[in-house]
Amino acid sequence: MEIGKIFHTTIGGREVTVETGKYCGQANGHCIVSCGETSVMVNVTMSEKPREGMDF
Repeated sequence: MEIGKIFHTTIGGREVTVETGKYCGQANGHCIVSCGETSVMVNVTMSEKPREGMDF
């Protein structure tokens, strides 16, 4: 059984693929964006409570 979704779209005449929900189960969110032979993996995590002095 495969978990996740794959979305395809065309930007500037090139096919872009976004995959989410398949990897990084411990992250709060993630996706892999691919265009041609280039892929970028983005992972996002967050803490339960905000920390003093964090500005990003």
